[in-house]
Amino acid sequence: MQTEYNALLKNQAWKLVKRPKGKNIIGSKWVLRTKYNADGSIALRKARLVAKGFAQIPDVDYQETFAPVARPGSIRTVMAYCAENNLELFQLDFIMAYVNGDLDEEIFMEQADHFIDHKHPDYVYKLQRSLYGLKQAGRQWFCKLDEKLKSFGLNLLYSDKCVYKLKNSKGELIVIIYVDDLICCTTNVNLYLEFKNFLSNEFAIKDLGKLSFCLGIEFSQNVKNGQITMSQSKYIENVLEKFNVQDAKTVKTPLDPSVKLTKEMCPKTEAEKAEMSLYPYRSLIGSLMYLAICTRPDICHTVSYLSQFNENPGMPHWTAAKRVLKYLKGTKYRGLTFRPTKKPLVGYADADWASDITDRKSYSGCMLKFADGAISWESKKQHCVALSSTEAEYIALSECAKEIVYLRRFLNELYESVDETPTVVFSDSQAAQKLVQNPIFHSRTKHIDIRCHYIREVYERGEIQIKYIPTDKMAADILTKTLTFQKHDNCCKLIGVNVINV
Repeated sequence: MQTEYNALLKNQAWKLVKRPKGKNIIGSKWVLRTKYNADGSIALRKARLVAKGFAQIPDVDYQETFAPVARPGSIRTVMAYCAENNLELFQLDFIMAYVNGDLDEEIFMEQADHFIDHKHPDYVYKLQRSLYGLKQAGRQWFCKLDEKLKSFGLNLLYSDKCVYKLKNSKGELIVIIYVDDLICCTTNVNLYLEFKNFLSNEFAIKDLGKLSFCLGIEFSQNVKNGQITMSQSKYIENVLEKFNVQDAKTVKTPLDPSVKLTKEMCPKTEAEKAEMSLYPYRSLIGSLMYLAICTRPDICHTVSYLSQFNENPGMPHWTAAKRVLKYLKGTKYRGLTFRPTKKPLVGYADADWASDITDRKSYSGCMLKFADGAISWESKKQHCVALSSTEAEYIALSECAKEIVYLRRFLNELYESVDETPTVVFSDSQAAQKLVQNPIFHSRTKHIDIRCHYIREVYERGEIQIKYIPTDKMAADILTKTLTFQKHDNCCKLIGVNVINV
């Protein structure tokens, strides 16, 4: 606590002033935390003085509060780009990042516990910096960092407001921001060192060396062959321990193909609901969701499927959710692998027609692959009941088209060039392919919602090209339904989810 307090004084975080009359004065508290390395060892024990921002008054103590962070999909896309173009990965961490932000409002705070000024015990702090806990702290820090990065010459990408790029005669530098973590990718180490020195003159930073662990994700890079991997084995171990299944037997698939879960299995009486409330179902789904979003598309459909029962889960749902943990225990060293292929972006779109036996809605699956690995994926229930498998596949293609348009723009910004070649989208429905390529309008298609016809516009602009692929080679199959082990394992290989060498 003394170290934190001294650092705040050094940064001139506040001025000690007389207690003002008629002003809102917020409290503060000390928060203690232990940070860990990727291998589970203790990296740092730290204390943080946090303002009680919940006591702030809107339009008096703060205005806007939103601050962007990099999307997991953006991080994967940049990693794939780095694998294709042989960029080295580094990581920086800001010390007391939020305290660098300037405040626009007048905010008063009680003195910190254990550090009361003996001469003026009734005085309060008039904050000059955006302390942690303030509602606008994240926004003020981002604005400050954005200003400094641009002054170095980095340009903000339109596709993600937390990705910056600089390309000049010295080389190429890409910077990804996630609050107080920076992922730096470069073709020239000297350019990175110049950037690091620039930041060290502006902020207190910590050089973490080569990118290895960030946001609960383990990164590794083989500079010789260009391969980059992303995995979460330590995160999985923590989740297994949290839910006390670290000693359970492993299974080969995240969900049993023979099991059909419905809302009929949900508790109906108050006694049954009270009993199920003892099981941390929502917490488990939330823990699994982070894995499914970041590095494990192989459990994405299962987690999406199980999340339908968050409001009122039954024992069969809890058993199915624990099965996912058993699957993860046996596959914890799997992760995404990106390697240079010099192949363009490619998409896969699939649907499982009327798969939900409760409401008969279909499931859409979309997966986009670049540098031999999945950079974007989605598994979601369709909003309407499709009247045919063709309609379900057509809706899935339209959802995939939206993500393709975005990723094409993102990659164009990274490459600083416009690729006019259409992106190939694979579908195992020839009927849906014909529906995209031809303005068919008859009794079996006239009811399809206008928003689903977006894919026709993208196709006519020449941004996508639909190609047929057999179902056994459809990578997005894993995002629409529960598969047998052989099919599941085959799909994992198709989307780049492989065993990571540890």
